[in-house]
Amino acid sequence: QSSGIMAASYSDDTRALSEELNALGGGNVSLEPAKVIVRVRAPLKQEPSIVVCHDSHQLEVADPRQGPAPASQSRTRQFDFYSVMPSRATQEEVYEQYSSALLENIQRGFDVLTLALGPMGCGKTHTIMGNPSLGAGDEWDGVIPRLIDDLFEFSSVIDMAAVEIGAHSNHDVLKDATVEGPEAGLCVRCSEPMDAFRVLRIILRSSRSWCKNDKGDAEEPSPNRAHTVLRFIVHGQGAPVNLWVVDTVGSMPLVPSRASASSLPDEER
Repeated sequence: QSSGIMAASYSDDTRALSEELNALGGGNVSLEPAKVIVRVRAPLKQEPSIVVCHDSHQLEVADPRQGPAPASQSRTRQFDFYSVMPSRATQEEVYEQYSSALLENIQRGFDVLTLALGPMGCGKTHTIMGNPSLGAGDEWDGVIPRLIDDLFEFSSVIDMAAVEIGAHSNHDVLKDATVEGPEAGLCVRCSEPMDAFRVLRIILRSSRSWCKNDKGDAEEPSPNRAHTVLRFIVHGQGAPVNLWVVDTVGSMPLVPSRASASSLPDEER
């Protein structure tokens, strides 16, 4: 709960599949089929500290319930991942870990999908967007603002699109926003970083699920909760490459006593 741990571990099966894919690709695939990076959020005042990072690949989660554990059960469990970022990790350190192999694979023509997963309030949007300075290079910039600068290091043109996928409807963010130019609509073409930052500013302002006030701080959760999907089409020397970044809807906290899956609305279930 306090860390937003993703329910997938970097198991021996994943490593075996990675080795098989590398063999089929002649050893030219540097990204694993599923590269899981866990970022641990520091516990709030009212939350118990239940997560211990043993090293950069393993963490331990304790059962927060009080009292002795049953004889047949342990009160702690260990999980292995590709990378574990402790709560003291900065936005820059998280991005460096995230982008280390991603940029190389984009340059080599591989499409890439990134999913931000975890319960509501664990820090997904903070990691993806941060409190973006949009071109000013602030230390609180998240993955996307930092990624834009790096993508333009080897690409002269990038198309951007943004869609929100809800339980009952979808929202094309840029199509519904006021964007000048003949290419306004599903994709907006950007020829320099400031163009992309301008589009990103429109996305933040027009998004129904990324609720931001004038200071860039998150407001109360929107009733129109939706997965936010950003698409970057990177044009280089070869064929265009797609980079998808998905900020998923976090699971809502449930009242411990009477809540059940059958009693929840579809979007919360």
